[in-house]
Amino acid sequence: MSRDGASIAKITEALEEDILFGRLRSRERLVEDDLIDRFKATRHHVRLALAELERMGIVNRIPNKGAVVRDFTLEEIEQICAVRELLHDQAASMIPLPADPGLLRRLETLHRAHTAAVGKKNPREIHHINNEFHETLFAACGNTYLARTIADYARLSLAFRCHLMVNPVLASKARDEHAAMIELPPLNGSIC
Repeated sequence: MSRDGASIAKITEALEEDILFGRLRSRERLVEDDLIDRFKATRHHVRLALAELERMGIVNRIPNKGAVVRDFTLEEIEQICAVRELLHDQAASMIPLPADPGLLRRLETLHRAHTAAVGKKNPREIHHINNEFHETLFAACGNTYLARTIADYARLSLAFRCHLMVNPVLASKARDEHAAMIELPPLNGSIC
């Protein structure tokens, strides 16, 4: 990867985490000059990073006004969550049962890593491992387009749900839900 690509990726990742973990709030302006100073980057790199964040659905760029952290209405949140539920249900119904032992081993490995991150109260690790757990699970449906759409909607919803995942109580709940998913009789092939 070129230096330009790495620089843009670094800016994008840092701003994404600031938004996802609530360090930048809804409707907060992302001033290019401030970002240029913060990241010691060119205006071009900052604009490319903002364009990527807009593509991800967590930043809005307004002509002649600049970029702002996206604000979701209650109706948008409800609609996004409804679509995610439909996608999850469809993918879950397509996972071959009993589940492949390699899939179960991978999910168990991710579950152990997620449990460790929850124990360390490491928001970045909790976030990344949680995403990997769900991407691995839904990829098992065998439909790459469905799995990719699920990942796209997961990224879109992160702006209003990610900070919840690092709440200690909710992070522990997610950890327990991951364990339950792995242990479900249909997934692991056990008989009720």
